[in-house]
Amino acid sequence: MPIEHDVAAIDQMKIKVSGTEERPISTELWGAFFEDINYAADGGLASNLVQNGAFEYNYSDLPRWTNYTAWDKEVTEGAFGAFCISAKNPVTEENPHHAVIEVHKGSLALTNEGFDGMVFAAGQTYGFAIWARSESGAELPLTVELLDENDRSIGSAKVVVPAAEWTELSAEVTASADTTRGRLRLGFSQPGVYAIDFVSLEPRSTYNGLEHMRADLVEALAELHPRFLRFPGGCIVHGNGMDNMYDWKNSVGPVEHRRHNFNIWGYHQSFRIGFYEYLRLCEEIGAKPLPVLPGAVTCPGTDKGPVPIPQSEMGDYIQGVLDFIEFCNGGPDTTWGSLRAEMGHPASFGVEMLGLGNEDQIDAVFESRMQQILDAVRAAHPEITIVGTSGGWDYLLGRETGARMGVPIMDEHQYRAPAWWFRNSEVYADVRRGGPQIYLGEYGSNGNHMINALSEAVAMSYIELNGDVVTMASYAPLFAKCDRHRWTPNLMYFDNEHVYRTYNYWVQQMFLMTAADSVRPVELEGPKMYHRDISDRINLGFGPTYDFDKRSGTVVDFSDIEITLSDGSKVAVPQVRCAEDYVDAGLDLHGDAYTVTMCMTHVRGTQPVNLRLGDGRGSNHYYVSLSSWVRILSSDAQSGDYEIARLPFDSRRTPLRPGTVWDLTIKVADRGRRIQLFINGEEVLDGLDDRPEEPRRTATVARNADRRKLYVRLVNALPSAMDVDLTEVLGDATSLSTVTATVLAADGPFAGGIDEDAPTVAEVRTVNLASSPRYRAEPWSFTILTVPEARDA
Repeated sequence: MPIEHDVAAIDQMKIKVSGTEERPISTELWGAFFEDINYAADGGLASNLVQNGAFEYNYSDLPRWTNYTAWDKEVTEGAFGAFCISAKNPVTEENPHHAVIEVHKGSLALTNEGFDGMVFAAGQTYGFAIWARSESGAELPLTVELLDENDRSIGSAKVVVPAAEWTELSAEVTASADTTRGRLRLGFSQPGVYAIDFVSLEPRSTYNGLEHMRADLVEALAELHPRFLRFPGGCIVHGNGMDNMYDWKNSVGPVEHRRHNFNIWGYHQSFRIGFYEYLRLCEEIGAKPLPVLPGAVTCPGTDKGPVPIPQSEMGDYIQGVLDFIEFCNGGPDTTWGSLRAEMGHPASFGVEMLGLGNEDQIDAVFESRMQQILDAVRAAHPEITIVGTSGGWDYLLGRETGARMGVPIMDEHQYRAPAWWFRNSEVYADVRRGGPQIYLGEYGSNGNHMINALSEAVAMSYIELNGDVVTMASYAPLFAKCDRHRWTPNLMYFDNEHVYRTYNYWVQQMFLMTAADSVRPVELEGPKMYHRDISDRINLGFGPTYDFDKRSGTVVDFSDIEITLSDGSKVAVPQVRCAEDYVDAGLDLHGDAYTVTMCMTHVRGTQPVNLRLGDGRGSNHYYVSLSSWVRILSSDAQSGDYEIARLPFDSRRTPLRPGTVWDLTIKVADRGRRIQLFINGEEVLDGLDDRPEEPRRTATVARNADRRKLYVRLVNALPSAMDVDLTEVLGDATSLSTVTATVLAADGPFAGGIDEDAPTVAEVRTVNLASSPRYRAEPWSFTILTVPEARDA
């Protein structure tokens, strides 16, 4: 990718103070959100290196998975035996499956591959644990070995499996060499019947003694300095169906008794990181806990929409919510506080907030369930601040509902392309003050390039500017394992050896390290617009179909395709079958206005299909997205997509089904800036893109009175430098010769990406503004100027 700088151009800019009044904002504004998505828990933050150590993997996790997934069965030459699975006489009833190894002759072994291998470091000690028993009436030897990438032993230990009763055995194993593709081998060398379960192997190295968590991931999170940490979700809270709803009681106590479940994101949950471990993590990194419990309904995005807990069971459910607060804060003499004490934490965790629900469908059933929970929590625990949900789509309705119910804070989510963030930087400026405050619980810009990070810097600047009504915000998702993610972007990626900090990460850290308590409205004067050109080319592109779960195999046929040009001439296009591959019609017609007609027949699946106009994918263009959620969007090759019209999402609307036939008419004007969509002769959308320019430079000013610091935040998402006159914002600030500039800059908008470190990092410099209050911001950069001893407003 060539460097996208205009080295000769320096644009002159000026910050103008647009108001004299500083307004206070939330001092708890910036936090983080940890959800078990993209192998963020098992195989990630959880330090256990063994995959499927409880032998509970099955087809509900993934269709091909079995109880022995991640285990290799080994039978030495001349040996005879069998590897079985049993659920009789288990260690625990919650997770009954265990391995039964019958050794009749010679030696057998089970070797665990871990999560894409195991990393062992020479001289490091690893704690091995297993539940085992001999079913042969006599003790049996069990050998534990650490293997390198060539299956050579680089550490070993032996334990003795007792007869009759299940017993937890442990051993310390020290690695004698380094390997990044290691494995764990369990050797069964004596004839007999071994029963084993709950196999684990954890490095003894920790972050400040925080057990059961991978030290480098905790360190990377701690270096963000989040004011709060949300957990566990997200979609994982309400899950996929009633039996998959997150049950907090299933996440505390001995890990053997935490019932495993499938993960809604397509793998397995062992709950080795549950609410107790989460609260300990918050305590260690100095973040306030924001635990989230289901709002008594299941996920609205699943087939046929949400399902509520029966009214007859609401009493038990509400008691469970109250029990959770007792677990967090109750004395050690209470029922659930005593469990917390037994786990090692007699003192209260001091939880002050409780989230209820996630992206739930706001309707009368949901409201009735939520009101019952609210009333009970308020009556028993008035000290707890409830964070409700505004739903997943209609936030205005969610806010109105929250106001009516008296919920103080409402959770909203915004996953948008950079183009949307640049164009909607003041999205929260018009929120009614005096109603529920807003928690932007999940947000991001659909990528990990520098252009994404800069758009998020704009978003965060204006969230901060409205920090009197947006009281908390957390980027999502937090962690993702390289090559194992189903959702991108993520703040950090990791493999078994490294943590990769993205440009998005550095923007977050820059804000978190310069947290403010007040803001001052300003305006940036000068050239700040990016103009997107739209070609006059007329072409059609189809698909690919969006298949999130890789199972639906959506197929759509388009026939009778005809384009009518402005002069009345017509061009026929051959029939197209749209599936997983993008289909380009290959037309090279030209004009500003035209009409497309076609017949769309849905053959298979339920996922959306896109009809792209103009130059199509990879260029500036417009497109129509067709499903039960019909939308017209603009797509910019650099800053992504933004919506210009849609039919609001409704999970109750019938999705496209096999056999559905739509006669489509698409009327295009001004090269796509206006698009009218007709389905079966009825106009369903009329989209007008009336903002062809995109503001790409911003300046905001914030202050921290306790630190006596003034923060000037400058975003330059254009290819030329900008010379910014700071005279009005600096005023009579002192120590202008020692202003600190924290600068994140890149060679171009597409620097950085997924599964890798950002090519550049935030750098701290000292700049002298005493002689001239001007600062030159680099192209493609985000800068925070920290000015000491700013005057009081």
